[in-house]
Amino acid sequence: MDIFLDTSFIISLLLETEKTEGTRKFFNETSDSFITSVSVYEETFFVGIKMIAEDRLNIVSSYSLRDYIKKSGYDFADIFFNYMREVFKSVQIVHDTNDLKLIEQAVPKLPIFKKNH
Repeated sequence: MDIFLDTSFIISLLLETEKTEGTRKFFNETSDSFITSVSVYEETFFVGIKMIAEDRLNIVSSYSLRDYIKKSGYDFADIFFNYMREVFKSVQIVHDTNDLKLIEQAVPKLPIFKKNH
């Protein structure tokens, strides 16, 4: 079965949070395959660099972070980017959809919505 990973799960894999230990254990020990979406990939990127900038550079506003990146680049988050590459190598990335009819058709087929589940 495919397991969909959201941003909060992936961030806990990549950065130390209160959930990191359990998240990494689950990620490394499960035999199921993982999927995520393009939106989650992008969100992970932005949330991760924001968290690192706050922690390492004491930059809390998005505008200050944008200015810092324009002047100095992304070097402050190199290790995070390497971890991202490693995690996403083992995760299938699917495209997001804005087609509500497609979503409405797919949801009833999910195991959680089947009567014998």
